[in-house]
Amino acid sequence: MMHLININDWERSEVYRFFTSEPEIPPIGCVTVRLDCTKLYFAAKQRKESFFLHYLHILLEVINTTMPNFRYRLSDSPQEDVLLCDSVRAGITISKENHSFGFAQIPYEKDFQQFSEQAKQIMERAKAVPGMNADSGKDQIFVTVTPDLDFSSLVFTRSSVVDIPRFGFGKCVQTDNIWKMSLAIQYHHGFVDGYHLGQVVKNLQEMFDLRF
Repeated sequence: MMHLININDWERSEVYRFFTSEPEIPPIGCVTVRLDCTKLYFAAKQRKESFFLHYLHILLEVINTTMPNFRYRLSDSPQEDVLLCDSVRAGITISKENHSFGFAQIPYEKDFQQFSEQAKQIMERAKAVPGMNADSGKDQIFVTVTPDLDFSSLVFTRSSVVDIPRFGFGKCVQTDNIWKMSLAIQYHHGFVDGYHLGQVVKNLQEMFDLRF
């Protein structure tokens, strides 16, 4: 469900108007950070569970429970109103056997086992159906993974969709007995500032460390 926010009564109204005052300039930013995934990676492997589904679940938990700024969306109305999603799904890319890709939408569940079983079923169906299975719903975040590529920065494909955050995870690599993974975050600057980026990275890292 989405709630309409009257921008005139919104605490971010001045910032939002500043970054949306020139419609021809998309108010988007992108930052790349590195997360220490050592504990999460080895704990998931030891339990014979999906490392990917663990960090996807953590990302959804952080966004849905602690970071409302990543759940703000533009309204389709001609007014300046903003929407707040009560909860968001993960719209993820799915690799297919012919090396193309499609999309799958994974809903958030608090319990990891329920989340994992549902996600596996959804991803298998997405691999089997023809076409890309794109979903334009605003109640999602876009997530892509390049498990064979360790990048230092990532520029996402240009799109007219500027209000849905994008998260790109890279390869988990070892340096001096520490395993790290790149994470690129694209955001709408009317909704998200440096403070919120710092908080979401901090919360992700804490949950990576304390997952098990």
